[in-house]
Amino acid sequence: MSSSPAHAKTEYGQNFAKIGYTFDGWRQLDYWFDLVIELGKKGKKRFAKVVKTRVEQFPDEDVFEWSYDAIKQRYDIGVLEKEAQIVTLATRDQVREIKERSASCAFRKALSKNGLPRPVSKSGKTCPAKLSPSASTT
Repeated sequence: MSSSPAHAKTEYGQNFAKIGYTFDGWRQLDYWFDLVIELGKKGKKRFAKVVKTRVEQFPDEDVFEWSYDAIKQRYDIGVLEKEAQIVTLATRDQVREIKERSASCAFRKALSKNGLPRPVSKSGKTCPAKLSPSASTT
């Protein structure tokens, strides 16, 4: 669950008619998130409006008082308070090896065979459709 970390800007429709407000950020940013919430303040209370959602517990255009307790009532507490897991990243040597292996036509053909588009080489050419008998997939 995330919200867009941007301030508001005026949103315009046809003939530059003002139709409301939206976040002031990259236009495609809201496509990355399953939940986009617009925060506002009325008096001393903060309110949240669901602007975009793929999360069943947060219906579209729903407005609720913004608090952690309100989020906990709607969303799985196990997900919200899940212990962080350490992810081991690739070493420099592993990254170098992956780059070297992925540069070979045999490797790129194996990707293509599994339904992925055949990559284009640095020279702008695609690998030939068939491997030569001397080509190795290792």
